[in-house]
Amino acid sequence: MFKSVGALNFFYFKKSDITGKTVIIWPNIDIADKVFEKIRASAGNDTGGTITARSKEKVIGSIGLL
Repeated sequence: MFKSVGALNFFYFKKSDITGKTVIIWPNIDIADKVFEKIRASAGNDTGGTITARSKEKVIGSIGLL
């Protein structure tokens, strides 16, 4: 789903038995803003989860270790 709406990468992390964190890398802030509200509105449809926070930072580099 995320690739089809423009995301470059999607990472998810288990924080506890009932919580997690995701990081979605977008090509630019305009695409991220456009898609985010749609994602937030439907987040619980597949997983039952809720988006509780959003953070906007620019990626300044990466090391391809995955």
